[in-house]
Amino acid sequence: RGIPLGAGVGDAPRRGRGIALAFGTALMWAINSFASARSGQDLSPLVGNSVRMSFALAMSFALGRIFAPRASIWLPVPVFKASLGLFVFEAFGGSLCFLYGLSHSSLAVGSTLSSLAPVLSVPVALFLGLEKFSIYRTLGVCAVVTGLWLLL
Repeated sequence: RGIPLGAGVGDAPRRGRGIALAFGTALMWAINSFASARSGQDLSPLVGNSVRMSFALAMSFALGRIFAPRASIWLPVPVFKASLGLFVFEAFGGSLCFLYGLSHSSLAVGSTLSSLAPVLSVPVALFLGLEKFSIYRTLGVCAVVTGLWLLL
């Protein structure tokens, strides 16, 4: 969730944490892109993706136990059933394309184009009815896409 336009001064610590987490996410994404580009060059994309996903599964479980020790590690059955097709499509389509694209292009181009994923999720969520239309969000998506287009 974004910070409302009329956010008060008392919201500054929350905003600071959010910004720090965003920078941390960007740093981890950069490390992931670099590692995928380097290690994926000499591996079959299927093997490389399996290794990436195995590490992600183990690390997600460990971090979940550290930061939310009482939280369930299982998705509710109805959510799992409804999302199973998306999970399979993303794991064998999206992640495979990510690894193959990064390992077979320059890091600057591959990582820049892969950073469009969060931006493109907004129109998809709008299309699926999962998000409400927002002119600010739409303008933000347009600005990011334009910036990446100019960069390339």
